[in-house]
Amino acid sequence: MIQLTRHFRLSEFTRSRTADAHGIDNTPTLTIVSSLQHLCQQVLEPLRLWAGQPIIINSGYRCPELNRLVGGVSNSQHQSGDADD
Repeated sequence: MIQLTRHFRLSEFTRSRTADAHGIDNTPTLTIVSSLQHLCQQVLEPLRLWAGQPIIINSGYRCPELNRLVGGVSNSQHQSGDADD
């Protein structure tokens, strides 16, 4: 289990029922993990502390194959670890 910040784990950003159903490996590179950690440190962790309650990640990192399959745009920031829903 990789902890990105106090309240966020990498697995929250990589889990995908669509990827599981289609046998897609949605494992990010170390560079993308670093981007996800930065996103958590700069945006999500402060938001979590301000809100005082959990933030649920519905869609985090998407490898290019998964992004295409879910209909994401070709330049989606989900592919670089710079976005979440």
